[in-house]
Amino acid sequence: MIPVGRWFACVLAAVAAGGMLAWAGCSCEESEPPEEEVVIVQPEQKKAAPARQGAEPRRKVGESIIDAPADYLRTTAIAAPRYARKTLDTAYIQNEVRQFNALKGRLPRSLDELVEWRGQPLPETPKGYVYSYDPATGKLEVVREE
Repeated sequence: MIPVGRWFACVLAAVAAGGMLAWAGCSCEESEPPEEEVVIVQPEQKKAAPARQGAEPRRKVGESIIDAPADYLRTTAIAAPRYARKTLDTAYIQNEVRQFNALKGRLPRSLDELVEWRGQPLPETPKGYVYSYDPATGKLEVVREE
């Protein structure tokens, strides 16, 4: 039985020999020179945007590998829970609208009527967002405050 180290060396030698044989069969003299001369075109220089006075440029998430850990933590610790809370609250209230419709045979005319029927206030929206309710369709959304 051949030891693993010796077996690996034999396989490596066989692969190298096959590669050398294939390389030895190629000759640069057999290839034809290109018919036309290659022209290298330099890209145009981009002009820097005028700097805003008194404001530092904002960088985007994922723009720098150095800031990647901070971007990851900011996204998972701040943005994701906010999005999850907004989504869960919206689904919960939308379910309440469906229950109201099932029991009363109509959709609530406003969110105030839904609050009276529930007996509790609606969950708070994230900062900068408000509820948008369409009484004709019963659709509830959380939208940016204008």
